[in-house]
Amino acid sequence: MKRSCKTESLLKCCVLVVSLSVVLGCSRVKDQIYSARAAFPLKYFYYPSYEAIGAAYTTNPALAIELLERRSRKDPENLAYRLTLADMYRDRGRVNDAIRLWFEILAMSETHGVLGGDDLQVYFIPIIPDQEEGMRPYTQSIDKSFAYYQIGLIFEQNSFWKEASESFAKAAQYAREPNTKARLLSLAGATVGAKKGAYPLAGRHDALHETGANAAPPVDPMANRRREKQYYEEALALPLSDERLRRDIEERFDEVSRILAEVEGTTVMARPAQREEDALAMAVPAEVSAPTEAQVAVQAPESPQRTVPPVADLQARALKHFELGDLDGAVPLWQERFHAFPSDTYLIEVALNCRADSLVYTFDKLGNPTAFFVLPKVYQGKQCYRLFLGTYPDEEAARGQVDAVEGVLGNIEPRVWATGRLQRILSGT
Repeated sequence: MKRSCKTESLLKCCVLVVSLSVVLGCSRVKDQIYSARAAFPLKYFYYPSYEAIGAAYTTNPALAIELLERRSRKDPENLAYRLTLADMYRDRGRVNDAIRLWFEILAMSETHGVLGGDDLQVYFIPIIPDQEEGMRPYTQSIDKSFAYYQIGLIFEQNSFWKEASESFAKAAQYAREPNTKARLLSLAGATVGAKKGAYPLAGRHDALHETGANAAPPVDPMANRRREKQYYEEALALPLSDERLRRDIEERFDEVSRILAEVEGTTVMARPAQREEDALAMAVPAEVSAPTEAQVAVQAPESPQRTVPPVADLQARALKHFELGDLDGAVPLWQERFHAFPSDTYLIEVALNCRADSLVYTFDKLGNPTAFFVLPKVYQGKQCYRLFLGTYPDEEAARGQVDAVEGVLGNIEPRVWATGRLQRILSGT
């Protein structure tokens, strides 16, 4: 009996020792796990959503970029990841990475066709003034012209003038609408004209301190100005319907022509449009030549003062605000104009757009139409804008323009509205 009790006590002691060993062993393993875990940053164990990554950018850009890069590697066909990541790279000055991504996006568009549109939800970071961050539809169709335009903006932002100019010229090459093509050619001219200095970009620092045989060959300081002028000439040769755009390019052309004339001692060359007018004037026989301004002043009676219709005046004022980048000033005027439309007319709703730069790009791509207007709309808690064209006298006329809009903007599907119905919906009646 005594031996039995001693044996039982010994067994209990052994079990206790084994149990303690196991517990202590587990504890040591657990400590080792925690120690190893502490040696790695949080990002390796953190799998936030795409929207959470975008929201983290303003407080921790480096972490947000690394997390989104990891998501993009796992899902390389996700266009939204690439668009946000390209904006992040651009904002942080990572020029090569941003441009590389846009070329990858360009390759995706060549494989899959025109990308973007209302169905693509993208997280926007505030990289331009007054742009609210958050998830919104991208709306903008991504084609070759738009991709090269974005690449040009990145080069321009980082003062790579030659590369920016070449990218804008490439964008103009793929643009179909004359006003858009001219605006891109104007950008190409302005950026190549901004490149100054007597030495090429590569090896510039050494060139400034070397002489003799080792010195870099000087660059013709007016070569970029001549190229700038050539871009403006190409733009002015297009059939432009936007008179403001034409006047702006003509002013740039005249300015660069004056600079070249002063430096090179040549006469100022007339604009393409002026040369055509001069040729027509020369073709008029002397006996029927056009009267002089003085003769016109004597012969022509004073024309009565024309009053501008209120609706047309509202549109002109709204477009002026819009072209100056003042949406807050333009939208109230457009709202007032919209409610003054006859209720028996029709409208085309082009798209919902939440980016200011895309809004301008869409306006340009449509050919700067005078019938263009914008109404506000809150979408997913964000201020966005509905783009419209109109008005049209009947539904058939409106639908007749839908195919043309789709042909210009790609995969966007415009919607036809009866003006009176939309007025009642928006007024809540």
